[in-house]
Amino acid sequence: MRKMTTKLLAIVLALVMVSGIAPMTVFAQDEVVEHTSPVSVGDNKLAASGQCGDNVYWSFVSSTGALTISGTGKMYDYNWNGSRPFYENSSIKSVTVESGVTSIGDSAFSWCSRLTSITIPDSVTSIGEFAFYFCKGLTAVYITDINAWAQISFGSSAANPLYYAKKLYLNNELVESVVLSDSVTSIGSYAFCGCSSLRSVTIPDSVTSISKSVFYNCNSLTSIEIPDSVTSIGEDAFSYCSSLTSVTIPDSVTCIGEDAFSGCSSLTSIEIPDSVTSIGDGAFYDCSSLRSVTIPDSVTSMAIMHLEIAAV
Repeated sequence: MRKMTTKLLAIVLALVMVSGIAPMTVFAQDEVVEHTSPVSVGDNKLAASGQCGDNVYWSFVSSTGALTISGTGKMYDYNWNGSRPFYENSSIKSVTVESGVTSIGDSAFSWCSRLTSITIPDSVTSIGEFAFYFCKGLTAVYITDINAWAQISFGSSAANPLYYAKKLYLNNELVESVVLSDSVTSIGSYAFCGCSSLRSVTIPDSVTSISKSVFYNCNSLTSIEIPDSVTSIGEDAFSYCSSLTSVTIPDSVTCIGEDAFSGCSSLTSIEIPDSVTSIGDGAFYDCSSLRSVTIPDSVTSMAIMHLEIAAV
């Protein structure tokens, strides 16, 4: 029986190796949970140049670890079983995406553990799922247009390099305050996710909704101005903004999403206007300093709030 079991195990392992099954990724409250690393493929030595889109190309300087992506249009999307030129490459230390490139593909730089910085132009409008998954060495994201950045479509939290880098630089200046212009009509999900340097945000009247996880874990954020144009606050929008002390929700808002303010441990009070009709599950969960919440009669749909009022 033991020999048979060993033989069956060997067959199963062989099938797994042939099929190229990817490592599992789990998202809990939109936080990436890392599991075991895939089988190491070494340094994955990168050629000096190559193609990574129909009209997009790369050049690589091995002596400095500098990778440049140039051309026009979209990068290719990559998956776990296909060819991935940059995957798990320990020699890449910086990436510069040049103007003209419009997207960064799915899983493009996943597991580039020694990547420390990325420069993204205002021509980029989308970044695919897992594009920067497990890029734990990232320390800086460089951009030139804050309004363009705010409108990028991110495929997941791991698509935004800020999830790991924590620091955003606008024209080489550390971003601590964001004032968006009226040209911004929507802020993309995850846009400022994990940005630890961000302290204040002013949202223009042109914006009508605050998207999912847009300010997730911005733990230095103390001030946010939500305009009367906003009608909904998305899931995890301000989750774990642990320095946020107060929020004024305008009477234009009708919906507050799940976990919208969960983990805002410095939040002491919040007043919900009569316009709100729906409050999602855990909207104020783990707000350990919260002393009062006023819920109006207009609320007709309210999930379990897991609300604990701090002692006065």
